[in-house]
Amino acid sequence: MRVLIVYAGRTGTTEKAAHMLADCFDDASLRNLMETDANPDRAYDAVIIGSSVRNGLIEPKVRKWLVRNEAYLTGVRKGVFLCHAFMTESHKIIEENFPDAFIRDCEAIDSFGGELHYERMKISDRMALKRLVRMHPETRTMVPCLVTDSITEFAEKMKI
Repeated sequence: MRVLIVYAGRTGTTEKAAHMLADCFDDASLRNLMETDANPDRAYDAVIIGSSVRNGLIEPKVRKWLVRNEAYLTGVRKGVFLCHAFMTESHKIIEENFPDAFIRDCEAIDSFGGELHYERMKISDRMALKRLVRMHPETRTMVPCLVTDSITEFAEKMKI
């Protein structure tokens, strides 16, 4: 199965998750939208889109890529994964960032969790995160991490 995994993130967690996911397939191509345009230049059996989440929004480069490649994605097996620490918000984030028809057409949709790399964050992102933690005190005890079981289960859904 030939799989294209396109992704975008700012601190490296989404890239790490994309590589872990690619390891689950025999023939996976990775395209980091932060570095390249990632035009689908060959036939793929499936396309997986991954994005980090900031303030409830997926990466703008992912949004633009989806719009530019809407025709290509029609009829192709698709999956979407998010990387963010607040996994209980995943359903809402998916609904608010992707068209209903696109979501219904996906084979797999999941959140892989997230990691917090303060040293790689912009100051504005660090400040927003601090405000979020103040608003939700329960997050102070949260240990953000990638959920490897979710990555494996996602890959299995895409293979069926």
